[in-house]
Amino acid sequence: MEILIAIFIVACLAVIYYWIFDAKQKEKQELIKEQINGLIESHTNQLKSEGINVDTVYTYQDTAFKQLDWSKAVAFRFIVDVANRQIVICNDLSNPFSPQKIPFEKIINCEVLSKNGWLSRKGISRAVVGGVIGGGAGAIIGASSAKSGIAKIVIYTSDITTPSVTIDLYAKKNDTWDFDNERDAFAQQVCASIKAIIANQ
Repeated sequence: MEILIAIFIVACLAVIYYWIFDAKQKEKQELIKEQINGLIESHTNQLKSEGINVDTVYTYQDTAFKQLDWSKAVAFRFIVDVANRQIVICNDLSNPFSPQKIPFEKIINCEVLSKNGWLSRKGISRAVVGGVIGGGAGAIIGASSAKSGIAKIVIYTSDITTPSVTIDLYAKKNDTWDFDNERDAFAQQVCASIKAIIANQ
């Protein structure tokens, strides 16, 4: 009988410990979520104050960013501002926050690079041209069809002073490289958007 009571007490203690641990984990996740949402909301309000339309936005946030390890993190947003005929590239970890704007008419091409610098166009041709102008669905469909371990996106422009703009999706401070489906999907969405913009010039 005493053994059964002891087992019951241990089981109860285990349940209580698990409940407390689970509650603390949920509380921690909520705090992290609040901090991330606060940062993004602050930047979004700045964008809106500059007259930028933020209806079409593609986002990439790596694991380090989601865990608030921002010294090793990557967080980008790519905005297609059709109303103002421009794209806006936002590094949400830049300080000060300074979104980069490129008019549609100055965009001439885009390419992607893997970590070792190998240039890859694989998957870009699969994106449905016209997706962004038609509502964004085409770009997303094309994004899911190819994975290539993308590390950088290079957007070429006709601006002599800024002939190319690079979106670096690889956190150089990280010791290891991992393939990230979300990163690849983001790159495909960006490239599909660029192709759609060029096609509709």
